[in-house]
Amino acid sequence: MKWGGAAVGVLMLAAWAASERWYLHHYAWPWLYGAQRGGAYLVHDRGAMYRMPPGVYTGRVDPTVPKVWWANASISGGRTYVGIPFWLPAVVAGLCGAIAWRLDVIARRRARAGACPRCLYSRAGLAANAPCPECGAAPITIAAEATL
Repeated sequence: MKWGGAAVGVLMLAAWAASERWYLHHYAWPWLYGAQRGGAYLVHDRGAMYRMPPGVYTGRVDPTVPKVWWANASISGGRTYVGIPFWLPAVVAGLCGAIAWRLDVIARRRARAGACPRCLYSRAGLAANAPCPECGAAPITIAAEATL
């Protein structure tokens, strides 16, 4: 979870940077989805608004297309549009990774201090591999820390 949040955050930031210069669209009637100008979008058009053959389209972004700063959605005339900026999932993934990292640091500090990492019960006088008598949690061993 720790590294996953960081990896997703970095990938979203890279996608955001790339979408400022280039667009990527995939069209297969009635669906159109892609990325450009800082966000990703999904369009379901039951009409025939887009008159192009199915396939993948790439190219330089038109500078007159507005940047995507906020999530938005609309439904009108048989057309459904959902757009999300790349910064939103990057922030969510980064926060989840930071929280997981912090909880791991707290658990390791508690284990080094001789307390149960889950309930803070003092493990003084217990065998190193004995579970916590209070909550039953397995202790974090030095060998387990080395593999993490």
